[in-house]
Amino acid sequence: MNQKFKTLILWALPILLVIALSYQFLSSSNVDSLKSNGTTVAPRNSAVARVSYGRFLDYINSGRVTSVDIFEGGRNAVIETIDSDLDNKVQRLRVDLPGLTPELINILKNEGISFDVHPVKTAPPALGIGCQQ
Repeated sequence: MNQKFKTLILWALPILLVIALSYQFLSSSNVDSLKSNGTTVAPRNSAVARVSYGRFLDYINSGRVTSVDIFEGGRNAVIETIDSDLDNKVQRLRVDLPGLTPELINILKNEGISFDVHPVKTAPPALGIGCQQ
């Protein structure tokens, strides 16, 4: 092999590694974004507590659910509820779902609740080391 080619490879590998790691850390740094007034905004899928699936259905029937975000292929959801005990403040709760069922989607549509199904995030195999999902 040519000596110049070996030198080029030896310099290119560490540079590419630094670029790949920088991209990995910078792309995952948007977990908590900072507002202009210094307060942090929680990500969309953060929740303050967990509720059971049955309680979630009770909240839907009582009209307390305002929106639903479904994650991980229908296994988890983050719901926004209006709690009358907390002066009608919006509260985010996490629910473990039995899977993405058509019945749940029909219930949400019939009740007029806005919902969004987020695709499963997958990292490329080369960059997947150290990813948090």
